[in-house]
This record gives sequence, structure tokens and C-alpha cells, in this order.
Amino acid sequence: AGMAQGAKAGLDYSKWDSLAVSDDEGEADARHEARPARASPPPDVDEVAHSFIAAQVASALPDVPHDEREALLRFLRVQDPRGGASNMPQCNQIVELLMASPALATKTSLDRTCALTRRMCFGEGGSKAPDELAPILLSAVNTLAACVEHGAINLFAEIATPCGAAAERLRLKYEQKEAGKQYMLQYMGWSADEAGSAYAEEEAGGWWCEVQ
Repeated sequence: AGMAQGAKAGLDYSKWDSLAVSDDEGEADARHEARPARASPPPDVDEVAHSFIAAQVASALPDVPHDEREALLRFLRVQDPRGGASNMPQCNQIVELLMASPALATKTSLDRTCALTRRMCFGEGGSKAPDELAPILLSAVNTLAACVEHGAINLFAEIATPCGAAAERLRLKYEQKEAGKQYMLQYMGWSADEAGSAYAEEEAGGWWCEVQ
């Protein structure tokens, strides 16, 4: 009996105090219906760009299983920089997703994202892509390249609240998308010399400069 009383004493019922309980279900329903409808928040990503990606991902990555393509689409949406200079404001959501789906933060996933970027930005029909497509894809390449190199948790732990010069340099490198730039140029077969040439400015470098 003493143990039962002790257990009762340890319970905190205060969380129920804020609940207005009514025995009259009709009255409760009427109050609910009288509440003004909340306006839907504005979309925080470019839905046109993401719809374009979703419509073409199967043809761009035909050998990738459906569930893995869907996981990649979720990652592209979560890490979308939303018109900002980088996707750092989404770092918590990015880490949460990568921890839940660790296969995303691998070289295989990185190469798939590069293949998707090559197809959608440079392949047939690339000229029809929405303007915001390149920043979304290249931001994703950069995030995955940096995660593959440093590990997702270690990376964002360092750059979210940088302490010291090394962490500041890493954060700057991430925000300037250096890891993604170097990996994508290598993936495309463009040399460092080409990256500074007139050819690269027109064929390779120009699109990257626009998203930094």
C-alpha cells in the first residue's frame, strides 16, 4: 500500500489542467467549427523545380530502385537552400534525415546525385529546366561530398557552431560549395585548367558561379 501511495504521489497531473474537457460533444464540436481557419504557410521550396526533378528522376536514374529514388528526392527537398546562400539553416533536418537513412551519405548516393545533375542540367531537355533547379542539385552534391569526406554528424557539429580557425575554414568551404564543385568537376571530367578557361566558363564554370 505504501508503494502504491508513493507511486501516486510521484505522478504529475498538471499537464491535464490546460485541457478543457466537455461532456457535451456537440458543444465541443461547435466551438471547434467556430475557430477561424488557419491560412496555409507559404511553400518554403520551389515546387516547380521539385516537380520537374520528380518527373524525370526515373529516366535519369533507371537502375536505381524506386524506394532509393524516393529517399533521394526527400533529401533534395530537405537540403534545398530555398534561395539562400547555403543550406546551413536546414542543418538539423539534414542530419536527422541522414541519420535515419545512412545510405544517403555515401559515395554511391553522391554519384547518383551527380548523374542526376548531369542529366538534368546538361542533358537533353536541360534548357527547359526551371531556374532554381541548378542551385538545388548542386547544393545537394556539395552536402553529400562534404558528408562523404567528413561524416555527416562530424561535419555539421563542426560548422554549425564553429570553434577555432579550422572550423571556420571548413564552414566557409561548405558555404562556398567547394567540396561539391571539386567533386562535380571531377565527375564531369573537367580539369582544373578547363574550369578557368573560356570553355569552362561557358560549359562548366558558369552554372556553378551562379549558385555560390
